[in-house]
Amino acid sequence: MQIVAAINKALTELFGLLLSPFAALPPIWPLLVISVLSGVLMLWIFGKVSNQPAIKRHKDRMQGFIIGIRVYRDDLRQLFLFQGKILGHLVIYLKHAVVPLLIILVPVIPILAQLNLHFAARPLPAGEPTILTAKVRDAASLADGFSLESTDTVEVQTVAVHAPSLREVSWRIRPLSDGIHVIRIQTPDGPIEKQIIAGDGWGAISSRRTGQGAWHSLLYPGETPLSGGDAIQSIVVRHPDLDFRLLGWSMHWMVVFILVSVLAGYAFRNALGVQI
Repeated sequence: MQIVAAINKALTELFGLLLSPFAALPPIWPLLVISVLSGVLMLWIFGKVSNQPAIKRHKDRMQGFIIGIRVYRDDLRQLFLFQGKILGHLVIYLKHAVVPLLIILVPVIPILAQLNLHFAARPLPAGEPTILTAKVRDAASLADGFSLESTDTVEVQTVAVHAPSLREVSWRIRPLSDGIHVIRIQTPDGPIEKQIIAGDGWGAISSRRTGQGAWHSLLYPGETPLSGGDAIQSIVVRHPDLDFRLLGWSMHWMVVFILVSVLAGYAFRNALGVQI
């Protein structure tokens, strides 16, 4: 877990530096830039780890048989033969592409985690209430009592609401001013902190602090992972979604990322000499 925390800290600081020049711009612009760069990076990695001659060979043969289908479109026997050949080369082509695509996932997953941290949600407006939910490791521990402390900057508006079947306890809270605030949950094993972010604009918003293992900690890099010995497994604060509009359409950030990165990779394939 400490290794994951160190990786998250380094990547979060790196993305903070990369995104800092765009702080005054709408978030769609840094998202587009990172998507283009990611598409080019994925294309370059694919070219380095894939069998490019084999991919080119099977692509050329599929294109040849597609031309054959057009030429012999009145000959059913040849049509079925060409379709079978195309299917066979497609299977081999996919075989050559699968392993490189899996390798590409290694750098892509941390990139997606950082993009989710920065572009999935927006800060809470000061004065706007939201829900904080803690998932405990053992439902029986709910009987021992969990409390949430109000501060000068975050008001706790309700008593704890327990959901033993879900192993959850929730409160309604309200940030009183802009800024990065810290609120503490008192547990039978001691206090656990959660970050609350209020204000305008966009930035790194940690909506979840987790201790559900290395994988979840990698996916939610905004705060130090909870320890496996903590009474609480995860803490979630509901933030409003950060809205993106591309060509007049409202889209989730991941849709924008996938569309733009794929188009960027396709656009740069000849410049980098990569067969895809």
